[in-house]
Amino acid sequence: GWVLAGLARMIPLLPEGDPGRLEMETVFKEMSAKLVAIQKPDGYWSPSLLSDPTKSLPESSGTGFYTYGLAWGIKAGLLDRKTYEPAVRKGWTALTRAVHDDGKFGYVQPVSDRPENVSFDDTQFYGVGAFLLAATAVADLDLKPGKDMTVQSPPVPVQAVLNVQDGGVLENGRLQRGVFHLQKQYTVPADHFLHDGLMAFEGLGWESDQVAYRLYLDQRMAIDIFGKKTPGPVLHTIGQGVDNYHDMAPWGMDIFKVGETVGLGGVGVLRGGKATQIGKSALSVKIIDNGPTQAVTEVEAKGFDSGASHLTTRFTIKHGSALTHVSAKGQAVSGPFVTGLIKHDGVTVVTSPPDTKGWAYVATWGKQSLASDGLGIAVFYKPDSLVDGVKDDGSSLYVTFKDPAAINYAFGAAWVQDQQGVRDLDGFKAWLETQSRNLNK
Repeated sequence: GWVLAGLARMIPLLPEGDPGRLEMETVFKEMSAKLVAIQKPDGYWSPSLLSDPTKSLPESSGTGFYTYGLAWGIKAGLLDRKTYEPAVRKGWTALTRAVHDDGKFGYVQPVSDRPENVSFDDTQFYGVGAFLLAATAVADLDLKPGKDMTVQSPPVPVQAVLNVQDGGVLENGRLQRGVFHLQKQYTVPADHFLHDGLMAFEGLGWESDQVAYRLYLDQRMAIDIFGKKTPGPVLHTIGQGVDNYHDMAPWGMDIFKVGETVGLGGVGVLRGGKATQIGKSALSVKIIDNGPTQAVTEVEAKGFDSGASHLTTRFTIKHGSALTHVSAKGQAVSGPFVTGLIKHDGVTVVTSPPDTKGWAYVATWGKQSLASDGLGIAVFYKPDSLVDGVKDDGSSLYVTFKDPAAINYAFGAAWVQDQQGVRDLDGFKAWLETQSRNLNK
């Protein structure tokens, strides 16, 4: 964006016929031809021009500079109006959608050395400058009113997010003043410690249009729940150096407390008759699929019991579903692998009938959300894959797997404020039966 806009500013300063001007005009035309080919359907350009324009986020500062440059090029006679005016119209329409009701200009990626994740609330002064430049050049074209040719892209409803801080300085026990980058593959550094601020919301997240989950990427390896009141994606916007998810927001909030358990559906180890968290290990993560219909992530943990212990876990969530499907394999030294859910005080325990064929479940319902309202949580499993039935160690309800190389189960949650319509215990029981039927199909 800076280059195209810079050429538009520099070219008129050089005399006609100057070799330098001719070279700049050639570069300007080549760039312009490529830019209109990769403009997003919604009129914006992507934070990274190498990304798929049909799947990438919108970014407004680059869009402002590109719209300015293309409009100037048409006015200057360097670009064919019939070819390039549609891109200018789409770009300007997109830019106007980035303006908040109070005048704030959004979708501006932060200062960095690489393309960044960006949201409607992100702004910078240079983004406003790009918007004003585009406005002047579009006004110079004296465009007549025409049909809005943008195709607004619906937000991707399913995504996996690992947002890691780069360049942060450790102050008062937390990394601060760094820049967060979305990672597709990452090895957690050995010196990472609890609550150090290295990763947004302390780990890996995945979400559908119905619910979001996070896995703490530390010795806990427990799974937490973000309750969602709206279907749009949120994980890429929260927890970046600030705790902005423990209080109720328009989208929802963190609604779950995992304590010292595996939370909801985390893999743990049975030690001393209790379902325990994995413990300190070497962790690596990769995002395998990232929407729009499903998100798939894989986490590898090594050395949590000894040098011989290891665990590879894959999490899959799909559009339209609140369930996460889990497949795992590994080896533990101190005991077999388990999964389960924390047993909060005062909850009602719900289990499938003892003679259930196919998928069974163990679940709880009650005022166990951090919003002090109704939340149902459940783990779904195949009885023939277990050593025994459901056990209660006082802190957790858990199941133990027979074969550490073939672990398969699912988990899910339904909150009274989310979009699923579960409002009471009877509704939750109906939800459990629906999920079981879907799993058994």
